[in-house]
Amino acid sequence: MSTNIITIEQGRPLSEAAALMGEHNISGLPVLDSEKKLIGIITEADFISAMNVDAHPHIQDFFHSIIRRRRSKKSMGTIVDDLMTTKPLTLKADDTLQRAIEIMDRNKIKRIVIVNEENHVQGIISRGDLPKLFLMK
Repeated sequence: MSTNIITIEQGRPLSEAAALMGEHNISGLPVLDSEKKLIGIITEADFISAMNVDAHPHIQDFFHSIIRRRRSKKSMGTIVDDLMTTKPLTLKADDTLQRAIEIMDRNKIKRIVIVNEENHVQGIISRGDLPKLFLMK
């Protein structure tokens, strides 16, 4: 689990979210409200789904393979609220790794936000963490 989490507040420009993701080489950002509570997540897949790829079916299939599941198209908008996935799947810090893996597999997602009882972000577990955890056994 990563605990040094880069987040973004609701209402911020999409350009800021994209810049943070590029600068920190990450593919998703938890979105927080003014009380620092998790309200959503914005990911590369959200940006891709909003890019309005009306192209050849093979190109559309390529984009769907990148985002790992068929999503409804989103409108690009201008702020993170317009594009983020609301009500992201979360876990508590005492949930098991097995539960995290099952949720990621069942829902075809790459990361799960770890929150405390007040819905404040405590960390993120991503697919990239799984090989590291395997080596720690």
